[in-house]
Amino acid sequence: MKLVKDELEKSKEYDFEMICDNNVALCRKNVALVEAMIKYNSSYKNIYGRDAKTYSKIKELKCKVDKDNVNEILNMINNQNSTRASKTEILELSNRIVNFDKNNGLIKFLKNPDKKYSLITDLSAQIQTDRNKNGRTNFSLATKICQTLCFVINEYNESQDNFMKFDTVLRKNLPRYLKIYKLSINEILNNDEYINFMNKFKVNENNIEFKFIEFLYDASRYSLYIRTIEKLIEATGEKISKNGLDHLIWYTNK
Repeated sequence: MKLVKDELEKSKEYDFEMICDNNVALCRKNVALVEAMIKYNSSYKNIYGRDAKTYSKIKELKCKVDKDNVNEILNMINNQNSTRASKTEILELSNRIVNFDKNNGLIKFLKNPDKKYSLITDLSAQIQTDRNKNGRTNFSLATKICQTLCFVINEYNESQDNFMKFDTVLRKNLPRYLKIYKLSINEILNNDEYINFMNKFKVNENNIEFKFIEFLYDASRYSLYIRTIEKLIEATGEKISKNGLDHLIWYTNK
């Protein structure tokens, strides 16, 4: 039937742009396609904290950083991202955010984070109150918390894109994209950082990108992670956000 054939041909206009052996290209068109998919996919549209209840609760933090509200928000983020932190862990992380707000100002930090991204470090420290977890750390969850809070609190201004999540999907796929876009480690790190990296891992030309991403997976190196993401976006030659890059890599590789 010609009508069916015409529809299938028309759909090709909305195919992902591909690069280097059938990899999804990091470009604005593909980001837009993924954002549309997330918007209309009931299984995923709320995974980044974009449901009305989470938005409303996070917006309340502008007026008051209340422990009960923070705890409710973090439980939502934990559930939406399937990070499986315990209720006890979430309560401890909530207390850390409240204490951080008293000492440093949460909203101020989300708008203009310090160079060490100190809240990421605070939230990634070993859990003290949940003995069953043996002092588990929550670096990935910390990045998801800060990114989600920042995205909502700073909605529609440049500081909305201050953070980026760092999870298993990104750890697995970022090395490939560093290769595809020919971004060398020397272009990202200064001399002292490069020496530190090379001393920490046994690397060769076949695993250097993978080892580098593993090197970055540490709360103390979150600023280097952000630098790497910004360098990667620059290497694409495209104008895309860190949020868009995260969605694109996550949705096409989950």
